[in-house]
Amino acid sequence: MLSKRNFITLGLTMALLSASAQSPVLDALLTEARQHWPTLQQRRAQEQAAQAAWAGSKGAGLPQVTFESSYSVAAGGRTIDLPIGDLLNPIYATLNQITQTNQFPQLDNVEEQLFPNNFYDAHVRIRYPIYQPEVKTGQAIRAEQVQLAQHSTAATLLDLERDLRVAYFQYRQANAGTQIIADARLFLTEALRATNSLIANGTGLPVARSRLEAELAQLDAQLLQARTQAANAQALLNYYRGQAPDAPVADELLPALPQPATATSTADSPEVAQLRSAITIVGHQQALEDRFYQPRVGVQVDLGSQDFNFRWNPYALAGLSLTVPIYDGKQHRHRQDQLQAEQLALQAQADYVRQSLDLRRTTLWNQYQAEVATAQAFDIAIAAARRALQDTERLYREGSTNYLTLVDARTALTQAQQQQNLARYTAWIRYAEWLR
Repeated sequence: MLSKRNFITLGLTMALLSASAQSPVLDALLTEARQHWPTLQQRRAQEQAAQAAWAGSKGAGLPQVTFESSYSVAAGGRTIDLPIGDLLNPIYATLNQITQTNQFPQLDNVEEQLFPNNFYDAHVRIRYPIYQPEVKTGQAIRAEQVQLAQHSTAATLLDLERDLRVAYFQYRQANAGTQIIADARLFLTEALRATNSLIANGTGLPVARSRLEAELAQLDAQLLQARTQAANAQALLNYYRGQAPDAPVADELLPALPQPATATSTADSPEVAQLRSAITIVGHQQALEDRFYQPRVGVQVDLGSQDFNFRWNPYALAGLSLTVPIYDGKQHRHRQDQLQAEQLALQAQADYVRQSLDLRRTTLWNQYQAEVATAQAFDIAIAAARRALQDTERLYREGSTNYLTLVDARTALTQAQQQQNLARYTAWIRYAEWLR
C-alpha cells in the first residue's frame, strides 16, 4: 500500500510528465504502452501477489480452526495378559458356596491387544497464538513488501515512458531528416532541369549536368539510409506500444523546442524508495531478532469424540504451550550481525544511487540547455543559408554564376537544417531523460 507521501510523490511526477508531453499523439502512445508492455504487466502482477501475501499475513494472529479425524484397524502386534480369571474365580466360587447358587460364573484370563482396533477419533482443533513476535513482524514485513512492489512498478512505468518518449522523438527526428534530404533532392532535380534547358540553348555546360547528377545520386543514397533509420525508429516505437513494426503513427506538429522547466529535484526516485523499503524490512527483521529470547505462548483446544465401533463419546481437551529459546548455537547472534551488515550495505547503496541520480539530473539538464541553445543558434544560420541559396539560384538561372556555387549553397542549407534537426530532437530526448 502506498503511503500518503508516496501518493503525493507519484502524483507530482505523473503530473509533470503529462504536462511536459504537450502532445496528444504521444499521450495516446503512452496509454497503449501502459496497457501492453509485458514487463509492466509483470510488475503489476507481482504487486498484486505482494498485496495478497500481506492480506494473508493478517490471519496469522487470528485463531486457526481445523477438523481432524483418524480411524484405526489393528491385528497382531504386542499384547498384554490380564489374569482376570485367576483373580476373580476363587472369589466367585466362595460367593457361590455362600449363596448356594451359580450366580457368579467362572471367568477366563484375558489377552488384550495393545494396538486399538476399530477405533476412531474426530475433533475440531482450535489454535491461537497468544504471544508470538513473528506474527506482528511478519505483517509489517509483508506491508513493506507491498510498497516495495509498488515502487518497482512505478520505476518500470517511468522507464517505459522514458524509452517510448525517446523512441518517439527519434522517429520524428528520422522523418524530419528524411524530409530535409527529400527537399534538397527536389531542389537539385529542378536545378538539373534548368541546366538541361541551358545546355539545350547553348549557354550551359555538360559538366554541370554531370555534377548535378552525381549530387543527386549521393542524395538518393542518403535518402535511402534516412528512410531505413525512420523505419527502424518506427519499429522500435511500435515495439513499446505492442503493435506491428510497420504500424502507422499519427503525425502532429510539436513545439520547436521543449518548454523551459526548473532544474530542481521534486522527490525521491522509485529506485531510492525501493532501497528505503528494503532498509525498513531489514529493520523489522532486526527487531524480531532482538526479541529472540522472549517466550512464545499459545493455546490449543480440541472438541470431539473418540471410541470403539463408532460409538459417540464426546470429550474436550485444552492445552497451553510455552516456548522459551535458550541456546541455538549462536545462530541468533550471527543473524544479528548479518542483518546489521545488510542494513549498512543498503544504506550505502541508497546514498550512492541518490548521489548518482543527482549527478545524472544535473548533467542531463546542462546537456538539454546546450542542445536548446544550439538549435536556436541555427535559426540565424538557416535563414542566411536560405537567402544565399535564393540569390545563387537566381544568378545561376541568369547565367551569372556557375553550378558549383549553386551546389555549395544548397549543401550549406541542407547541413544547417540537418544540424538543427539533430540538436532540436536531441534536446527533446535529453528533456525526456531528465524528466525520468
